[in-house]
Amino acid sequence: MKRLLNDEWEYLKMPVGSNLDDAGKSSAWEGVDLPHDWLIWQSDDLYESADAWYRRKLFFDSGIPETCLLHFDGVYMNSEVFLNGELICSHAYGYTAFYADLSGKIRNGENEIHVHIRHESPNSRWYSGSGIFRDVHLLEYDGNHIVPDSFYLTERETENGWYLKVEAETHKPDQGLFLYEIVD
Repeated sequence: MKRLLNDEWEYLKMPVGSNLDDAGKSSAWEGVDLPHDWLIWQSDDLYESADAWYRRKLFFDSGIPETCLLHFDGVYMNSEVFLNGELICSHAYGYTAFYADLSGKIRNGENEIHVHIRHESPNSRWYSGSGIFRDVHLLEYDGNHIVPDSFYLTERETENGWYLKVEAETHKPDQGLFLYEIVD
């Protein structure tokens, strides 16, 4: 199951060097929806260096999926993702998508995600923006499944037409068979 998580986020700006405890003590959180660029709203200082924090709650009441991934389409830049106070992953690049694997760390009931972004200028030739500037999805899988973004296609022309080889990584390679259909 794929669920869009662009609503119900909160945002906080802090000085560079802040940590999760600092963010947790603040009462200055404000509600935002994604995508969100915190830097664009201060036209008098588009190159400010600061830490941005985002947080959102996730609830699991009817069972926890075996595999649970947060897919970030774009976070600028130098980000860390925390789940219930534990660092899950970090991502240094601002223009590439990435996954935070929450599998085995989600608990029944309330869970809290924090995303920490360290924006230090100068870092780009042009205006870069800063924040969670693309969609965030929650991917939930039970059992065997195709690993996201693991498809590899190879094609070549033969004397009888075209040959297409499709490869994909599966979560449990020795369990089950996946079938695919070419529709165009």
